[in-house]
Amino acid sequence: MQAIRQIVDAERLSSFMNIPEDMRHIKVEIIVLPVSRENPAGMNPKVNYEALENVYGSLHDYAHPALISKEKNAWQTAVMEKAGMGKYDP
Repeated sequence: MQAIRQIVDAERLSSFMNIPEDMRHIKVEIIVLPVSRENPAGMNPKVNYEALENVYGSLHDYAHPALISKEKNAWQTAVMEKAGMGKYDP
């Protein structure tokens, strides 16, 4: 299982997470792990997009510039591969 780790200032997280007062003014580590496709018990499926803006760019160290150009058609390519269709199949 892969994980992504990033050190950030805890203040950047306080708009969408409850951060204990004793951790608010220090650097913390964020660890991103995959979960099952099902909604874990107690997790709210709504996304607070305004709060996410505060952490945009936090994981820029993990970006692969050579792959960015492929993102435009990534969804279509994945669907076609899953369906067993070639690039030029009807």
